Amino acid sequence: MATYRGIKGFYIQTVSSDPSDPVAGQIWYNSTLGKVKARKSGAGSWATANDSNQKHGFGAMFGTQTAAVHAGGTVPPQTSDSETYDGTSWTEGNNMQTTRSAIRGAGTATAGLTAGGSAPGARADSEEYDGTNWAEGNNLNTARSQAGLGGLQTAGIALGGYSPGTPGDAGHAEVEEYDGTSWTEVTNLPSQRYGAVYFGTQTAGVQVKSQDVLHYDGTNWTEGGDAPVALTMGGSCGTQTAGFCWYSANTMTYDGTSWTEQSDTNVRVQENGGCGTTTAALHNSGEGISPTPPGKKLSTEEWNDPFNQTVSFDTT
Repeated sequence: MATYRGIKGFYIQTVSSDPSDPVAGQIWYNSTLGKVKARKSGAGSWATANDSNQKHGFGAMFGTQTAAVHAGGTVPPQTSDSETYDGTSWTEGNNMQTTRSAIRGAGTATAGLTAGGSAPGARADSEEYDGTNWAEGNNLNTARSQAGLGGLQTAGIALGGYSPGTPGDAGHAEVEEYDGTSWTEVTNLPSQRYGAVYFGTQTAGVQVKSQDVLHYDGTNWTEGGDAPVALTMGGSCGTQTAGFCWYSANTMTYDGTSWTEQSDTNVRVQENGGCGTTTAALHNSGEGISPTPPGKKLSTEEWNDPFNQTVSFDTT
């Protein structure tokens, strides 16, 4: 019988626990689990998943690929509808307290946050989600729609946005941080902007407006590496050093310095919700961009990057 050593010329390493940072192609035997394991290589891609029950154009989405929430948005008309995703199917949940669109979401599927929006007209409302119910939180200091939102329910950040009458209709530069109870004004963006996406935490995040990138350290905004394509009004997730954005069909990852183009989405949309990580992301709904037919969508796609997947093989 052929052995691995006879074929490859070396043994598979035996370890009691998986390596903390395996590289693509690495193989090992986990003696605790009794399994041969390997780090799989390959290109990431988007795959079509089950449609949502409701359209959520420019709604608030948060969580992970296997535990997500999408709430509010435009059907049309505007909706307070809320749904949860378990990695396979969407299930109707309890509605938000207020009907709003042009909002973003932050946090987890059991501790979520939304703020601002249009109902129509700019709103200052914020709401918290506990995995079942929505509860009113304290309002933003500045009412706005199309604001960037990031962080967690107890450490959130809202930035930019739009309300009718802002000078030159350029939007807001105000930034506010949330501590789980109240919103506090902090350092403004360098310029007014709305429709920007944000990913990361309250103290280490990235804001993208068109191709312009700003880093936030919890106090100050500094210029980052420009995106090669416009990413306004798209989806985003991840961290400051492992970020993920998509708009229309364009998909880009960010390492804190440089952007890398990835495989396109299957449908071209904007104003869509997104959540997850650079290795396991999710997007849903949005407005179709040609050649996708116009109108709000129910479509869902999952992103998986095999470069960062560990697979197991039974030894029996």
